[in-house]
Amino acid sequence: MKSPAIPPGLEKISADLVSRFDDAWNQRDPDALAALLVKDADFQLYHGILVRGRERIRKFYRDKVFPYLEEG
Repeated sequence: MKSPAIPPGLEKISADLVSRFDDAWNQRDPDALAALLVKDADFQLYHGILVRGRERIRKFYRDKVFPYLEEG
């Protein structure tokens, strides 16, 4: 089965989003990371934790994820 064509411009938009996410991650910036999300975003970790909503996701990264990474 042939893959559908990528709409014009989508590849650049996707690359920009990934780059902005990488920057937010590397700077440990929960505000920049949350700015990439829609208001009603869901984030689920591979082991089942589900965080709903941009603001809760921002707080989760600020309070749980980034401090944990700094400890390691």
